[in-house]
Amino acid sequence: MKQLAYLVCAVALTLYVYHWLPNLGEYRNPEAVSSLDDRIGLWRHLTNITLTQSPWWGLGYYSSSRIYGPQYNPGLGTAHSMFFEILLGGGALSFALFAALCILLSVYAAYLLFRNRDRFSFAVVTLFVASLMLGSMGDEIDSGPVAMCFWYSAAVLPLMYQESSRRATNPDESGRGLADEGSSPE
Repeated sequence: MKQLAYLVCAVALTLYVYHWLPNLGEYRNPEAVSSLDDRIGLWRHLTNITLTQSPWWGLGYYSSSRIYGPQYNPGLGTAHSMFFEILLGGGALSFALFAALCILLSVYAAYLLFRNRDRFSFAVVTLFVASLMLGSMGDEIDSGPVAMCFWYSAAVLPLMYQESSRRATNPDESGRGLADEGSSPE
């Protein structure tokens, strides 16, 4: 399996070096990449409306960006970010709770990544980081594959953290018990 992975990486690198891969400019306007297709302006517009009309409670999940988004630019659609959708829809209170959840899960993920160093922890942490990155730029938090990955991570990371910290404070004593049996004081 490692040889296949190395072969795929070598082929991809060779294609890139010899410019045999298609250029991003063929599919997307290079100026649009720097401005995120004007999403930053949309986020600024929608945040301004939300904070002036209902800063604490928001304007309703996904409805605020669907109603006020086309006023800014009809071609952009919704806010394209789970963070902005929560701020716009649920207001500052919901956003603060969601940000606290993300920070707490990030702390758990960092602890597990550096403490456990096993494949399962790496997979869960990578899934969490990918869901944060993809969700911050385009997907919803309530449905879809990114949402499933995020909420899976939100359920599993605290459990893995508890298990790992429990093992750190109470080391496995099964190995010591076998050594103690052989050296009984008789």
